[in-house]
Amino acid sequence: MPSNYSDSPRFDLALEAVDDGLWDWNLITGQAFFSPRYFTMLGYEPDEMKAGPATWEALLHPEDLERAKAHVAKAIEQGENFDVEFRLRTKSGDWHWVRGRGRIMLRDDQGRPMRMVGTHVDIHGRKIAEENLRQRLAELEALNSLSQSMAASRSLDELIQTTLDKIMDILSPDMAIIFLKEDDRLVVRGHRNVGVQFCRQGDRTHPMGECLCGLAAKEGQTLIASDILLDARCVRNECKEAGLTSCAAVPLKTGEKTVGILGLGTVHHCEFKDRDDFLSSVAAIVSTGIDNSSLHDQIRSHAEELEELVRQRTDDLRLFYNAVEHSPASIVITDDQGTIEYVNPFFTALTGYTFEQAVSQNPRILRSGLHDAEFYREMWQTLLDGRVWRGEICNRKADGSLYWEDASISPLLDDSGQIKKFVAVKEDITDRKMTEAALRDSEDRYRTVVNNSQDGILVADRETRAFVFANEAVATLFGYSREDILNLAIEDIHPLEAMDEVLDSFRRLGLGEIDRVDELPCQRPDKSVFYADIRATAIDFEGRPCVMGFFRDATERRRAAQLREDIDRILRHDLKTPLNGIINLPEIVLADGGLSQTQEEYLRLAPDTGRLMLEMIENSLDMYRMETGTYDYRPEAVELKAFATRLTNNLDRSKKAKNITLAILIDGRSLEESPPVTAQAERVLLFSALSNFLTNAVEAAPNNSVVSMTMECGSRLEVTIHNQGAVPDPIRARFFDKYVTHGKPKGSGLGTYSARLAVRTMGGDVAMTTSKKDGTTITISIPQVVVGAS
Repeated sequence: MPSNYSDSPRFDLALEAVDDGLWDWNLITGQAFFSPRYFTMLGYEPDEMKAGPATWEALLHPEDLERAKAHVAKAIEQGENFDVEFRLRTKSGDWHWVRGRGRIMLRDDQGRPMRMVGTHVDIHGRKIAEENLRQRLAELEALNSLSQSMAASRSLDELIQTTLDKIMDILSPDMAIIFLKEDDRLVVRGHRNVGVQFCRQGDRTHPMGECLCGLAAKEGQTLIASDILLDARCVRNECKEAGLTSCAAVPLKTGEKTVGILGLGTVHHCEFKDRDDFLSSVAAIVSTGIDNSSLHDQIRSHAEELEELVRQRTDDLRLFYNAVEHSPASIVITDDQGTIEYVNPFFTALTGYTFEQAVSQNPRILRSGLHDAEFYREMWQTLLDGRVWRGEICNRKADGSLYWEDASISPLLDDSGQIKKFVAVKEDITDRKMTEAALRDSEDRYRTVVNNSQDGILVADRETRAFVFANEAVATLFGYSREDILNLAIEDIHPLEAMDEVLDSFRRLGLGEIDRVDELPCQRPDKSVFYADIRATAIDFEGRPCVMGFFRDATERRRAAQLREDIDRILRHDLKTPLNGIINLPEIVLADGGLSQTQEEYLRLAPDTGRLMLEMIENSLDMYRMETGTYDYRPEAVELKAFATRLTNNLDRSKKAKNITLAILIDGRSLEESPPVTAQAERVLLFSALSNFLTNAVEAAPNNSVVSMTMECGSRLEVTIHNQGAVPDPIRARFFDKYVTHGKPKGSGLGTYSARLAVRTMGGDVAMTTSKKDGTTITISIPQVVVGAS
């Protein structure tokens, strides 16, 4: 600083009079002068710090340092004045706003700056005022936005979530929570957290009078804890565990009543006290919103209840109207004088009167003349007494014909008990009345038919199994009188050793699971046993659930079956001897020689075919066992290639006669290329089935055509046989039935029947499709089982 300044009393007086800090900086030497006010406005003594740019930079706020230095450097470089606002650190450690201005005062001969002077003006009060103003404007805007959001909220939950979002935007706390008061506790209705773990799942209630929020709810006033670690009111550990340091609890009030609490918390120290007015305003808006939302919820709830009630009543009326319109009963409504006001469509369809013809008339237009005056007098007396009249009535249709109705007529009363309408609901019972009359007429004839029936008829109670009806035929069959048999039950007419089967069959007959039982053992009073076929059905007999059985003696049929078995055994014995000779004859002929190779090949086929026939004769009784389900199926390993070769050799003559080509595939390969493939089946049954189907296919195929057979062996043996002929229309539906044949004078009609029976005995099944376009396809499927497995 030039000596002429510092030595001037006038300059000293000027420095004392000016409230700004003055500075003078020699840019060449770096020396500087700071006036006393430069330091005292920051709380320092004038001689406490050394004047100079380094001191200025050390006092600058870190956020303002680079910006302020850039302004000064630009002024020096470009010779311009600078004017910049920044914060300087006071002696107490706070930050003080200062406006710094400076200019170049002296340059050398080359125009380079040599000296800069300037001032520091204290603008801290102005900046605080501006900040407060901005904060107030922001708060007003926030309050206005919050009010608008409250008005737009459609439910209490939506209002609470909107409030929390706005508070997080306006105040930027680390935690915000809203409690609503329920009885003597505060219940969490919504919360927001930023970087803290607060309001754990399940911790949804807060006791009144405990901790800051509970105390604020109890006292009805805002409570603030600047440091919860030092505040005795903060007794809950949840806030401390979340790392919060400052908290505020603001009551939400409607009038004088506290309805909830707005809780706020921050991790860093925060003076919520400075925002007390704003928090109160927020709480007032939120409280009003909660109050309005509750009112809106009530109004909406009542409106929804009313709408639902109206909808239900409308639906009920629509349902009632539809029920009346579509009712299978006549419905007539009259006024209190009996004049018809409404009839439903069933009435018009039944009586022949249109709606227009019936309305305004009196129901007497329906009178048949069958009932006397006393009948109608009693009816009207009952109705005028306010009681319901029920009865059967005969009326007359528009065309004059009579009909019967089961009627229920009710008087409708107003609030004073006066009759306003009559409603009649009437069921057409004409058919029932006619049936009752016919039943009465036919009852004697029915009893005559039942008692003279050749089948025995027994009716047994399903619960007690006691007999409630028996005809003469069943009494004769069992050797009892009708009176005696009606004193018995199911257990009395069957042998003891068959009782389990008998009772199970009775149960299943009563449930409708079966409708017949064949050859059920029965017992007469002398303990002799006979067998009967029974057909039965569940009936209602005199109001009780019963089973009605029709008994037919099966003893003669059982004798015939036994006779057939005897004949079969005789035939097998008589046929075996000549057949054994046929089997051995080819060996003798071959031994003589003189045959061609082809003749020898055909001759060698004879023993195999004879042996197969011998097996089939041995098993001639098997068809009966297969039919009755008593056959003992024994699968064995069957090599399909050799098996198929035998089948084709047996058909050589038939094929040549019609020039038929037989194409066989085993697992996708031709018979010649196929490796050995083994299937599980009973050889005789499989040969019988496939031989029958193949023979039928060759006989039915057109001349010069192809008959194919494919065999696929996996989890099931799948065999498909196809020929280009179609099954004749008359026998298509009965193709697999016994004794069905067509076009073969010597055909027995047993081939396809026995073939399917053999396949089903092996656990498989057969299907047939046929058409003129696609020919006929037989599909056979037999499950594969492990030999020896049960």
